Amino acid sequence: MTSGVFVGGEEREGVEERLTNKGIARAINYPVPIHMQPVYGYLGTGERAYPVTESVMRKILSLPMYRELSEEAVKRIVEGIKAWAQQCQ
Repeated sequence: MTSGVFVGGEEREGVEERLTNKGIARAINYPVPIHMQPVYGYLGTGERAYPVTESVMRKILSLPMYRELSEEAVKRIVEGIKAWAQQCQ
């Protein structure tokens, strides 16, 4: 199970890299907005139909979140995000 985290700006790749380097799983659960997926092509929507959705989808990163997640793992995730944030300042 994962939890979506909004990463402002276009820095998602930087966060992904930092977390990957620390061995922290992360995912992009919806890399293509629903209105742009082929199965919904019959609706006639496509790129730029929902610009806010498209912008947000480029900024969301999913982090691990589940009951069995150890405290050590949570600390690693937090430290990875903190390290990235400090690098951005």
